[in-house]
Amino acid sequence: MGRSRIRIELVPDGEDSADARAWRLETDGRDVGRLRAARADGDVSIHVEVAPDARRRGVARVAVGRVLGMAPWGAEVRYVAVLAPDDLAGAALARALGFRETDVPQGAAADDADDRAGRRLWVRSAPRPRAAADDIARFLDASGRIDRYPLRAADRGELLQWVAARALPAGVVLAERRVNELLAPYAPGEDVAALRRHLVDHGLVDRTASGSEYVRTV
Repeated sequence: MGRSRIRIELVPDGEDSADARAWRLETDGRDVGRLRAARADGDVSIHVEVAPDARRRGVARVAVGRVLGMAPWGAEVRYVAVLAPDDLAGAALARALGFRETDVPQGAAADDADDRAGRRLWVRSAPRPRAAADDIARFLDASGRIDRYPLRAADRGELLQWVAARALPAGVVLAERRVNELLAPYAPGEDVAALRRHLVDHGLVDRTASGSEYVRTV
């Protein structure tokens, strides 16, 4: 039997304000968690809690992704999440949604100063407004970085060809370190190795016999 499709309803949970919103997460009418978002000085902090029996169904990812798509504070904000270093599930979720890890600056929003100690800040730009169906920008965030890899093979190939053409000179053999530097501005979640691998798999970049150099083929 195939995996059932996740159906999530975001139900307003309490009174919304200009700077804070909350939703109750429901699947098939059953309460499975909460998602809260609050804006302060151009940053929107996100916190999501999902019932243990619903975590493996991808509820948190779908819920946060839906809120990002709703863009309740427009496209001029930055989304942030503060996670404990050992929160591997939270880190995986943040990375999958296009967040990147950075240091928590002094004075960053959190429950209190003690909660900030030893934690990591994950950030991402707000998604761009929906682009036309044939516009490559629909797969990019506000900074021009890949927001997500398309599911359709044709769209993914088009996106990767666009990146290769802009990041790498054609026919020039480059050391892996240099390739990584050139691809870094485009790699989602700063995962340059994955982007490099996708380019090779799609025949847009060849790896030389030495295994340490690459060349763009088209």
